Amino acid sequence: MQSKKGLSDVVTTVLIILLALAAVVIVWSFVKPTIDKAGSQLTTACVDLEVVPVSCTYNATTGNATFVVKKAAGDDALAGVKIIATLNDSSTEVIDVTSGLPGTLETKTFTASAGGKVVSFKTAGVVGTEGGDSKTCPESATSVTCA
Repeated sequence: MQSKKGLSDVVTTVLIILLALAAVVIVWSFVKPTIDKAGSQLTTACVDLEVVPVSCTYNATTGNATFVVKKAAGDDALAGVKIIATLNDSSTEVIDVTSGLPGTLETKTFTASAGGKVVSFKTAGVVGTEGGDSKTCPESATSVTCA
């Protein structure tokens, strides 16, 4: 009579290895899309980019505000500037600027209509990511009061 005890240990070991591989494949199929998405949003442009508010005037007659913005630092090209305007009712309005952007150490003036009297504003630069998307950098630390 032949003993089959050794054969069952081999089969058990192979099945455990196959189950472990199957588990790795299943987990990877859920994790990979998240890693790919996060990787496409990575950029180092925000590290040295500095878009600062310089001055602001509000024209009550026209309801327009004129914002002066300076790109103080950062070698990467801007894809846009977000002007975060604080209105007299303490609400905020974000104004997206995508043309006529300042170059490094350059100052630009933008005029926009807001939903009320603009009392102050901050800025945030928008840069392109390696994946071709755009990313809004953190807003400026300083806020400028409008005249």
